[in-house]
Amino acid sequence: MVIGALVAVFGTLGDLIESMWKRRIGIKDSGKIMPGHGGLLDRFDGFLIALPAIHLYLFILRF
Repeated sequence: MVIGALVAVFGTLGDLIESMWKRRIGIKDSGKIMPGHGGLLDRFDGFLIALPAIHLYLFILRF
């Protein structure tokens, strides 16, 4: 349940951070591979923050 909560929180945070970066740069899509979907990065932006958070949680849990 803890990992599920971490994925929900940090996945959403990753999406918001990536959207903020795109707005600051002034682009709509982060790539041309998936036009209209925000680019390929929009499909994986939650992982950019969630995966390291899960890894850190599991690392700390091990000790």
